Amino acid sequence: MINRYSQMDISEYMLNPPKNIFEKLANVNSTNQIYSEILDKLRKLILEKFRNELERAKTKQTIDITNEHIRRFESAVKYLPESMKNALEIELQHCKDDIKRLIQYSELKLQDSSVTEEIDKINNCSFEYQNLQVIKSYFNKGKELASKRIDNIVVKIHHNLGKQNIIEALNDMKILYKYKTELNMYINDIETIYVEIHVDIICIFEDAYQHFLNQILTVHQTNHVKTKTEVLKKDVTCLFEFMKFRDDVQNEQISNFVLPEDFDEKMTRLSEKIGTYSIEHAKNYKVAFENFDISSLVDILKTMYICNSLLTQIKVYHDQHIKKNSIINTIKVNLEKLTPYPDMLESICQKIENLGKELINTKLFE
Repeated sequence: MINRYSQMDISEYMLNPPKNIFEKLANVNSTNQIYSEILDKLRKLILEKFRNELERAKTKQTIDITNEHIRRFESAVKYLPESMKNALEIELQHCKDDIKRLIQYSELKLQDSSVTEEIDKINNCSFEYQNLQVIKSYFNKGKELASKRIDNIVVKIHHNLGKQNIIEALNDMKILYKYKTELNMYINDIETIYVEIHVDIICIFEDAYQHFLNQILTVHQTNHVKTKTEVLKKDVTCLFEFMKFRDDVQNEQISNFVLPEDFDEKMTRLSEKIGTYSIEHAKNYKVAFENFDISSLVDILKTMYICNSLLTQIKVYHDQHIKKNSIINTIKVNLEKLTPYPDMLESICQKIENLGKELINTKLFE
């Protein structure tokens, strides 16, 4: 049965409804574990087929009847059990929403003029000439094009912020800022639009900054080292994207209007706190190692496992993206002061081995 449905296209579900198979197996799966396993495998197999269809649908960038993949999906999903059908229909709606956003993004490519050209066109049509019909038409067309571009930029920024594509979002903010400063008197609500997105960007930075700062100082308290490592890596990536943007526009005043006002101060403070933390951590390790404080050594090892992963990520990002005079370089240097996790683990294992030998020798001479 599994092999049969594995090879079957979803268009054939009308003649071979999976719903019927699930109903039959559901009646007997409580009496035999094998039927339960078959149900699970069949469910995963069918869900994968429908999800693959949605991925193919996104490549078409249309949500009407011309999108054959959505049409195939909607025709076949009705032959599934109700719970699977409901879950997949939610995924279908998400897919349609994604396609709508992709369509909006693709419209950007249809525009020929650059931002500067567009702004110049509008500014050249001053208010004193707007009563002339030809000039007014030219002016309105420029406004319409600019408004459409602004809408597309806003959608794109929100999309990139949601995906944590910080650099892309900040670069688009530079464009939006240019529109705001040049066309504020012509485009309604552009100031409000800019401020709202700027607040979102500041919140994303603040969340990553505060979360990283709080978590890096309490990593030894976690029981889920790998999970915390991934969360902190996400924070680091976010902060580094902001720093890369700051470095890229170092000589441009624009960074003062896109980044938080206290961005440089906070990144300096972050570097200083990591430096202080590194020194304290080194002292704690030395004391715990000399006294062979097992509980403290376990906490320190957990901390160093996470710090070692972060340092590896920082080195790669630093070498690829960050200028050598960046504050990230200082953060990297501060983390490098810590004893590497492999060296620490080797030293502790050696100490345990030596203690074992001492105990054996003591026992022999009793």
